[in-house]
Amino acid sequence: MGNNLVVLLSTYNAGNYLLELIESLNKQIYKNFDIIIRDDCSTIIERENLIKISQQHKNIQLHIGTQNLGVILSYSKLLELALEQKYEYIMFADQDDYWLPGKIEKTLNLMKKTENISYDSPILVHTDLIVTNQTLAIIDRSFLKYQKLSPRASDFERLLMQNITTGCSMMINRKLAEKATPIPEGVIMHDWWIALVCSIFGHITFLDEGTLYYRQHGGNLIGAKKYDVFRLIKKVLKDRNNPLIVNSRQALIFKKNYGAELDRETINTIDTLILIGNIPKWKRPIVLINHKLIKNGVLRNIGLWIKLLIMKR
Repeated sequence: MGNNLVVLLSTYNAGNYLLELIESLNKQIYKNFDIIIRDDCSTIIERENLIKISQQHKNIQLHIGTQNLGVILSYSKLLELALEQKYEYIMFADQDDYWLPGKIEKTLNLMKKTENISYDSPILVHTDLIVTNQTLAIIDRSFLKYQKLSPRASDFERLLMQNITTGCSMMINRKLAEKATPIPEGVIMHDWWIALVCSIFGHITFLDEGTLYYRQHGGNLIGAKKYDVFRLIKKVLKDRNNPLIVNSRQALIFKKNYGAELDRETINTIDTLILIGNIPKWKRPIVLINHKLIKNGVLRNIGLWIKLLIMKR
């Protein structure tokens, strides 16, 4: 299509929110971008709606999936398409969000500025988000503050424990897409995986500005949940299973994919997370701290340490 920037969108029964997303993309100040949509086996009516939308916009390329892959592998397929078509910059959209007019322009400017400093490196730029309800009434102007997350927690050890990058706020360059693709089965989420890869092999940069409305509604796959002491207590009491089981699984996948390129200290950190259940209970919080395996905020870490002390294994 002639542009070097692409927005990737995986859809599944998107409904009316999709039209608002497309409207917000059309209102971008920066105009030289394409959109690749992959539908993950929506209903016939939804697919027909997608076909109509794609026919109305010259910069939309539509791919109808033949099987339901789920959001992670669907975005992996989209990344493969973007690489095949030689795009240099890649962004990710959620079907229910609304982008502010300067989102692409501001993110791209910071990307190019970072590339000038870190030439030929994998780069991820992410921004803050504005949390809204389903009608786009603002709940909080900062998703990160709402969730009590720090954008500075982007080193590999911290990202093993908790993701602070949100896919729909991200832009990555081709170098990072090549390094992170294909996204393996079993990872927690595509944006988390890409951030982990970038934290080891490239540079993560943050734009301290909300660039989109992050809509919250009953159908959110992930969403924004306000974090406070009551949520902490609820999570601690919920079950006594290993609270880091999914983190450990993702760390193991990372080691299998990139182990030959990792130094001994990084491999040791990954192994510590994988084997945390084999360490005496009283030692677990100490071992995590010593390896810088901590989450965002005091409350989250207290909750984690309590769960590690009382978990079954």
